[in-house]
Amino acid sequence: MSDQRQILVDVTCDHPTPGTEAQLDWVGMESVEMPILWSQGPGQPEYLLPAQVDVYVSLDKAKAKGIHMSRLYSLLKESLPRQTLTAKGFKGLTRALVESQEGLSRSSRLKVSFLLPLEREALLSGLKGWRQYPVSFEGRWQGDHWQQRLKFEVLYSSTCPCSAALSQQAMQQHFLARFGSSQMVSLSEVAQWLGEEGSLAATAHAQRSRAQVELALSRELEWTTVMRHWIDVTEKALATPVQAAVKRQDEQEFARLNAANLMFCEDAARRLHQTFSAQADVLEHHIKVEHLESLHPHNAVAEKQS
Repeated sequence: MSDQRQILVDVTCDHPTPGTEAQLDWVGMESVEMPILWSQGPGQPEYLLPAQVDVYVSLDKAKAKGIHMSRLYSLLKESLPRQTLTAKGFKGLTRALVESQEGLSRSSRLKVSFLLPLEREALLSGLKGWRQYPVSFEGRWQGDHWQQRLKFEVLYSSTCPCSAALSQQAMQQHFLARFGSSQMVSLSEVAQWLGEEGSLAATAHAQRSRAQVELALSRELEWTTVMRHWIDVTEKALATPVQAAVKRQDEQEFARLNAANLMFCEDAARRLHQTFSAQADVLEHHIKVEHLESLHPHNAVAEKQS
């Protein structure tokens, strides 16, 4: 029996671009819905996480009409949901994207974005709860040069130094209004007054804040451990990361940490810049912090790039 399959036309190869000819830096797809196979570390279970993928290759042949885009999707589908995401595997996939184009491309870019679930412990009680951190891995293959970048987001609390100073001043005035006419005031009287309803004259305003950190690394570190490490480094530098499950002692400690770490957005950006400038494995870093103001309807923003 003769083969009845029809050979379909390939516009990319059979129909060169008429007239305008030019190389293109990047051609590909963005926000591809694709699960990834993830593990929190050696010996830990593997599970699928929903992700979004941006994938590109260069179009280096000026006369070619386009790239083989379906081949990019096929490579993603055969790799990301089936092989645990690692730095080594990601590098190999990025190179395979170039090879799939059969001479049309010399460079590729691949970015995978997802929410990383991490179990976090409360400040004092030992109670544990789950947080989800927006993270992304990006790799670039250009000739024989490979570069990887990590990006993640951390939420923290920022108490305004100006508001804290004004609140302190209001408390001083409130105290003088209550005890200013007294010749002698005992410690017990002051302590009792401080615990009474209405003794608090003002409180400093704080807001949920966001730090976006992008790192270019000097060597191929394993992501399953390094991403958690950099998140921990960031939260330690800021000192006031938002909490998951808490008890009252944790909430009180959180309030104490906020008072001990008053921050404008400039302060937070400088803290992180200093922290990542001292990291030997970090070639470059880009810091952006946003304080989602509770006083104003707009945000305060600061950025620093090494």
